Amino acid sequence: VKYDDAVTGNYFSGIIGDLSLDVRTFDIAKMDFFVKTIDLNNTTVNILQTKNDTTPSNGEKAVLPQIGVNKIKLKNVNVAYDNRVTEMFMQAVVGSCRIDANKIDLSASKIDVDRIDLSKSTFALTMKKTPADTKAIKSEAEGQKSTPWIITLANLNMKDNSFSMDYNNEPKTVKGVDFNHLSFSKLNLDLEQIYFSPNDMKANIQQLAGLEQSGFEIKKMKAIVVFDSTHIAVDHLYLETPQTIISNYLAISYSSLKSIGDSIGELGVSVQLKETTINTKDILYFQ
Repeated sequence: VKYDDAVTGNYFSGIIGDLSLDVRTFDIAKMDFFVKTIDLNNTTVNILQTKNDTTPSNGEKAVLPQIGVNKIKLKNVNVAYDNRVTEMFMQAVVGSCRIDANKIDLSASKIDVDRIDLSKSTFALTMKKTPADTKAIKSEAEGQKSTPWIITLANLNMKDNSFSMDYNNEPKTVKGVDFNHLSFSKLNLDLEQIYFSPNDMKANIQQLAGLEQSGFEIKKMKAIVVFDSTHIAVDHLYLETPQTIISNYLAISYSSLKSIGDSIGELGVSVQLKETTINTKDILYFQ
């Protein structure tokens, strides 16, 4: 499959190995579609964008289709997106993935998923760090009226995955964890009761483990994490590295999300630790 549009600067190519669809509703007039199962194997997709979208907007909200999906199964699927304008590159190499969805409502900006299982997969993100552009995008987004997304997920299970993020215009540090060039391997994650909205997030971390390229390793982590417009709380915390154990409760409070960067001295910090041992070797990773 290949699609080239030099006018808009969009290019698409793909090789579809095995695709199986169980379509139950396909109503173009009502823009209503429901697929019971999607099974996709041995597939490669490449998307290239070389120009910005200059299509004028009339200010009207686009009518989105009603899309329903019950089960999605992916195996050996490689998807790459290359934006030459923003110098951003994303790639997902999915070994095995299963998604059991309850409801996807694009018009209401709501996604409700029962379970996601992901294993033997790699995700990479490379981009430029441009604060000025980030502010411009944020200001433009704030000027547009849109329905905030609400995502609920009952269970997310990840086994033996890898993730990397690079700001390609930032120098690399010699030692320690470099937040401009992160790379995790052997990433295992088990989350329950996940809720996400722009100003509110909750998740029950049953297990988190992984190895960062600097050598910093999380052997085991459990916690209940709550984030909203005025505070971040990590309760029932248990964090274990080869040298350190931290447990109990951590919280940070603030007047608003916008005030965090401008008034760090006014942040409220609450720490309650028990049976905790912190090794200086782990501290040195975050100098």
